Amino acid sequence: MSSASVIAQKPLSELSLGDLESLVEIEAAESDQLELKRDLPISNDAKGWRESGKLHKNETRAIAIEVVALANAYGGRVYIGIDESSDDPKRAARMASALPNVASLSERLGDGLNGLISPPIRGLALKAIADAEGSGDGFLVIDVPRSLEAPHGVGVPPQCYWRRGSTAQPMEMRDLQNLFWETRTRTERIRFEQQESIRRYELLPERPNAINYRFTLVSVEPLALKQLTQSFRKGAIAPMSGGGPASGVAEYPLWRNDSWTFAAFGTVKSSEKSPTSPKHFSWAVDETGVLEVIGTIAMQSGINGICVDPYDFCATAAHLLYLATYVHRSAPQSVDQWVLDGEIQSTCPRVYGENPAGRLRQITVDLRHGARFRPLSLSLEQGTEEIFAALEERIWAAFGQEVLDQAKHPYQRPARLA
Repeated sequence: MSSASVIAQKPLSELSLGDLESLVEIEAAESDQLELKRDLPISNDAKGWRESGKLHKNETRAIAIEVVALANAYGGRVYIGIDESSDDPKRAARMASALPNVASLSERLGDGLNGLISPPIRGLALKAIADAEGSGDGFLVIDVPRSLEAPHGVGVPPQCYWRRGSTAQPMEMRDLQNLFWETRTRTERIRFEQQESIRRYELLPERPNAINYRFTLVSVEPLALKQLTQSFRKGAIAPMSGGGPASGVAEYPLWRNDSWTFAAFGTVKSSEKSPTSPKHFSWAVDETGVLEVIGTIAMQSGINGICVDPYDFCATAAHLLYLATYVHRSAPQSVDQWVLDGEIQSTCPRVYGENPAGRLRQITVDLRHGARFRPLSLSLEQGTEEIFAALEERIWAAFGQEVLDQAKHPYQRPARLA
């Protein structure tokens, strides 16, 4: 039997009917990140989804208020189809009657929320979970990220709510002013750190025939990692048990616990300086919550072009997420949200990419203008598989290809770290 926190950390795609039944079995309590609904809220004299097969505006609005309240606070999940107790806070008491045609409900409610909430909440996701009968009826889970664009409102003009304890409450003017200030400060810090990483990337030594790359993770809130970065430099960080992900364009930084050196506000680990090596890279951990890998792959002498495998860039992106998981679990704060961005650029006139449909059929790629990836928001606790899959698609697209099943990286977030 799983705890409420374990179920909350499961990726939405992996949630099952058994998880909802576990919430009932353990009598999970509503909290600042968990909301239970027996049904779609509606007045007694109105006909909604259950009676007519059509969403009533009051049903959509009631759920939108709960969603906005979570997004404006810490994020969380709304479970529709679990009856609550009369306790304070309310607890999961029993499974309610399954919602009819739950897959269609999920689609229509998602559209309704996107149309009613302003600005739209990035990363908002719904999942229909079928009942045991296989009738098409079932239950609904809404996954709400903590928004970097808060405050969000419902309707026109927008009315703002946030989560206080286990209830959604209207925001007062002072609350709105504080949240606007926090969002602006947070956004400016993230952009500043991203620009600093870009500046370091642009300082890479000029190589006429090379591919340069950068992947950067910035914590949404500033961290205090001074002790951790000192431990890295002292070699006190044990490599991850059971090995790490596959080799990439940069050596996985947690395979060994040496070679971390001092850097302003943190620590770095760089490749050995060898004029014959085609790979040069540097990992960095900043004590305020910035992780990055910056590197270059040079063309070997005498070869008319450079041949690379997009898979290797995906592997290094996986390395970064593994490193972030280690840092996150070692940090004194419980801040969980991060923003990932990156870029790949070539100074080589000819780049050949491995074609997963046939390894002997390489394709020519134009990377001279480079590819910069739009920022992705992620939660390390709630699962990074879906975010990694999105980044993997972007990396392969930069090389002019669609990622095929046989070429996908077998990424899984680490179950535990030493």
